[in-house]
Amino acid sequence: MKTRSLMPLGGSEQSSGYKGYGISAMVEVLCGITAGSKYGHHIRTWKITNTSSEAANLGQTFIVMDPNHFAPGFKERVSESLTYWRKMEPVNPKLPVIAPGDMERLVGEKTDREGTITYVKRIIEITKKLAKELKVKPLKELPIKK
Repeated sequence: MKTRSLMPLGGSEQSSGYKGYGISAMVEVLCGITAGSKYGHHIRTWKITNTSSEAANLGQTFIVMDPNHFAPGFKERVSESLTYWRKMEPVNPKLPVIAPGDMERLVGEKTDREGTITYVKRIIEITKKLAKELKVKPLKELPIKK
């Protein structure tokens, strides 16, 4: 069989409804299975009040792509999409709609402004343990600014 054309993700317009499932499966394979970490039903339940001592063991995969090798106008189309998403009606009227990268940008701005990096408690504990094992000075902790 010779490939004659590349179909859009999910197939034709009439059958493209399953592409979300395919993307989800792709993320599980790349970030969980390929990375050797937990995946799918093996991941512990996440709750904001979780008190489990079990490590999440979530994997990551990084893929680098040059958008210039695809359709033209990438920056303009992404910019238009981000603007559209941010203008959507929020679920909670007190909170803005955010797009991918917004939280990281805000944290980066806070880091630049305050000159410090905020870490979650577990990372601080891990670095203290590592510093002790390596017999080096641990990271200096500063009180959290409110």
